[in-house]
Amino acid sequence: MQITGSIVICGSYTRCIQLFNACTAAGIHPTLLMPAGQGGDQPKDIALHTTSDPFSCVADMVVDCSDDDPETVIARCNQLSEINHGDVVFALNADMPELEKVARRIMHPGRVVGIRWEIPDAEAARIISTPLTTDIALATAFLFLESLRQPDMR
Repeated sequence: MQITGSIVICGSYTRCIQLFNACTAAGIHPTLLMPAGQGGDQPKDIALHTTSDPFSCVADMVVDCSDDDPETVIARCNQLSEINHGDVVFALNADMPELEKVARRIMHPGRVVGIRWEIPDAEAARIISTPLTTDIALATAFLFLESLRQPDMR
C-alpha cells in the first residue's frame, strides 16, 4: 500500500530531512518547505526539492513536523489551505499544545490530524485525531504512515 499524490513537509531542516529520507525510502518524493536561508548542508547524492515559497507547494498532504509556535503553524496552514484545494490533509506535530484549538483555527479543521513523530522510526509514529477530523483525513494519514512503515512493499 502506498500513498499517491504530492506531499509537502514543513519544519526545521533536521526534522524535514529525516522525514524526507523516510519518504524517499518508501518511494514518496516530497517537497520541503523551509524558511528562507534554512537549507542545511544538502547531501550531493540526493536531489532535495526545497523551497521557501509556499505558492510552489501544491499538495495533497502537508506534513508539519515543526516545533513552531501554534500561531505560526496556523498562519502557515491557512496560507497553504488558500493555495491548495479543499481536500488537502494537514498532519501537524501532535505534541503541539492544544492541537484541537489549533485545528479549529485552520480553514479546513476536518482535514487536520496530529502525528506524534518518532522520526525516522515510522513504526513508532502515532496518529491523533481531533473531534473534527474527517474519516478521509484520518485514512490519508494512516495510508501515509503505512507507506513509510513498509517501503519495500511499493
